[in-house]
Amino acid sequence: MKTIMKKQTSLLMLLTCALSVSAVAQQADRRRQDPLQFSEEMTQRNQTPDTGKSTLADSSVTLIGRLGPCYAVFVVGNYTYIGSGEVLEILDTSNLHSPMRVGQIILPSTVHDIYVSGNYAYVTGGNAGLRIIDISTPSSPTEVGFFDTAGSASSVYVAGNYAYVADYDAGLRIIDIRTPSSPTEVGFFDKAGFTVDVHVVGNYAYVAEDYAGLWIIDISTPSSPTEVGFFSTRGNAQSVYVVGNYAYVASGNAGLRIIDLSTPSSPTEVGFLNTAGDAVDLYVVGNYAYVADSDGLRIIDISTPSSPEEVGFFNTAGRTIGVQVVSNYAYVADGNAGLRIIDIRTPSSPTEAGFFDFFNTRGNANGVHVVSNYAYVAAGYGGLYILRNNLVTGIKDQQEIPYTFSLRQNYPNPFNPATTISYSLQRLDLVQLAIYDASGRLVKRLLNEEKPAGEYSISWNGKDEKGQLVSSGLYFYRLNVGENTLLSKRMIFLK
Repeated sequence: MKTIMKKQTSLLMLLTCALSVSAVAQQADRRRQDPLQFSEEMTQRNQTPDTGKSTLADSSVTLIGRLGPCYAVFVVGNYTYIGSGEVLEILDTSNLHSPMRVGQIILPSTVHDIYVSGNYAYVTGGNAGLRIIDISTPSSPTEVGFFDTAGSASSVYVAGNYAYVADYDAGLRIIDIRTPSSPTEVGFFDKAGFTVDVHVVGNYAYVAEDYAGLWIIDISTPSSPTEVGFFSTRGNAQSVYVVGNYAYVASGNAGLRIIDLSTPSSPTEVGFLNTAGDAVDLYVVGNYAYVADSDGLRIIDISTPSSPEEVGFFNTAGRTIGVQVVSNYAYVADGNAGLRIIDIRTPSSPTEAGFFDFFNTRGNANGVHVVSNYAYVAAGYGGLYILRNNLVTGIKDQQEIPYTFSLRQNYPNPFNPATTISYSLQRLDLVQLAIYDASGRLVKRLLNEEKPAGEYSISWNGKDEKGQLVSSGLYFYRLNVGENTLLSKRMIFLK
């Protein structure tokens, strides 16, 4: 799965799906004439009855709903945002058995990628650049700003006041989005090659350049991003995942490469494993890297980075494109073989726990996003499939694979006028960070968005939701990660 910005999942998740541009273009005029009628026709055309006559599935997987077509999808709360050709559609999925279309907007080009933060959806559209859509009223989304990038805007990741756009042949573009109506490019980094994946962690952007390797870009000053390191990974660098001091790169026919990032100016390969297929995507949890290797899922023990070892393999029915791991299962987007759910509790012996085939349908599973026991599968013309993993029955099952995160003491403390709060994640997840007073009353929400694995810092200026400076005293800051994890610490504000 050639995602450009790594947003692999949690309670919010982005999938970038393979596009059949010529096929989309054939229907562009029909879509422009009457977008709502077009979407309704495509939905009816793509409906799959519960009998499963046109697909194959076992009892472990249930089709909950289906809408189409779908080339990109982002899920946040009760809403699902999908790219349907040139149309951004907003679905109310509070009832997964009956997803409802509540709003849509026609854009000037095919939707390549979607990232939702706050009241805005940030949409990349190839030669149409970055489009900013106000979604505060889901029934009437409105474009409020756009920025025409130099290349073909393929994917976008939003952190704080900036949107990081992978612009394919024009590299990485950094867009200031503080004023949504007038986004401004404040910096860019462009090297030979094609930007196919970017993972942003703290002050660095880790860029996978097809045919080149891994670039490490210092983005602490967004107006002047600076190359601090580079490593040639051999093969075709397709996907990068950063955890702690290591970058794990899926590098096509060169397999998995493990890069030590402890000295960013001098990244060093400490280990590699030549896989049998083409490593196109990966997901890292704990001591294992789960690699989508074109011919199946490979489970690689990375507990000793200098000597990664393949401990398990499952040969899927189709061509493996993307992977996400949640709890005891790896969810594999497997082309026209649909969704495969692999039980990974015994890494040396992965087994298929469930599947939903796309054979005899119009779609190809190009990306998967998992929320709890529901998988959202983007399948191009086949539509958006919402599938339920019936094997997941409770919270205990969801937490069997250890997951660690941390919340550090703010600094300085006591403080005036501002303090910095740092935290770390082991995997991508929904992060909520808020400030409370001594009585437990909410003072300020600092964060409520999906974040990939990595180290993070965020500042608080001592102001509440209304922008008023709080009084001196004791305050608590609370970190909530995912559905059931919570940490809090105390701090003192002095005037």
